Amino acid sequence: MLENTINLDEFIPTSFYHNFYASTGRPREYKLHSMLWALIIQRIFSIPTDTLLITFLKYSSDLREFCGFRKVPDGSKFTRFKQDFLMDLQTVFDNLVDVTEPICQEIDQFKASMTIFDTSGIEAFVTENNPKYANRIIKQLKAFKKNLKALMILMIHIKLHMDLCLHMLLVILKLNSFILMDIFVMFISLAWLPMVSAL
Repeated sequence: MLENTINLDEFIPTSFYHNFYASTGRPREYKLHSMLWALIIQRIFSIPTDTLLITFLKYSSDLREFCGFRKVPDGSKFTRFKQDFLMDLQTVFDNLVDVTEPICQEIDQFKASMTIFDTSGIEAFVTENNPKYANRIIKQLKAFKKNLKALMILMIHIKLHMDLCLHMLLVILKLNSFILMDIFVMFISLAWLPMVSAL
């Protein structure tokens, strides 16, 4: 049905024929129409890679027959075809759009006005995809680990001072001495001074 609807000859510029069938020293193994039909099928069915397209062609005799392949081209043939005739291929697909766009407008103007991009192969530019982000997080974790060690040492010192202070307070309460209470307050002040300055 597709080949009855689309006449490829209308879309292929004469220059493309000349470029493709130019004297290369030996005849072309694959026809221009066959290669173009394969690429059109690849676009219609959103086949992402040439390797997958080749797999479909190998296992589907109907697809091979539709494209006109007796033998399926390998990946290098498709790659070379796209590279060697890039501008000609651009012209063919532009011509196809010129014909298919008005048909799409008739079917549904709203949908035809939409532009759709397949973004599956595009890596989003977000912080998490930036290698510098991961390095920064690692540095922060290392700094936190280092600070955590210092904090643990400080906590051990505080606990030791608290234990000593509580012990002295108990002694003072037992003796009920005001002089010892003054010494205790002075000791606490001296003991906490380096701790406060460390913070």
